[in-house]
Amino acid sequence: MNSALSVYSWNLATILAIMVCLWAYSLLKKDASIADICWGLGFAIIAWITYARAEGFEGRGFVLTLLTSLWGLRLAVHIGWRNRGKA
Repeated sequence: MNSALSVYSWNLATILAIMVCLWAYSLLKKDASIADICWGLGFAIIAWITYARAEGFEGRGFVLTLLTSLWGLRLAVHIGWRNRGKA
């Protein structure tokens, strides 16, 4: 049984680790737009972690996770496409 606090903790730890690594990478590349591109993917990662660790409403949870993932991927592709060649 996973409490809400446990799910939130997993989300926080995962996103914090990913964003710190991306921040370090952006410093090396001298391109802060990397964070913008990965922002939407962060929502998809949070959705999948929550889906995997939370209980109840599996069908609705999967649909919500899938829609969040599609939105995050679309946002990342859109911002990446808009920023291509600017760095």
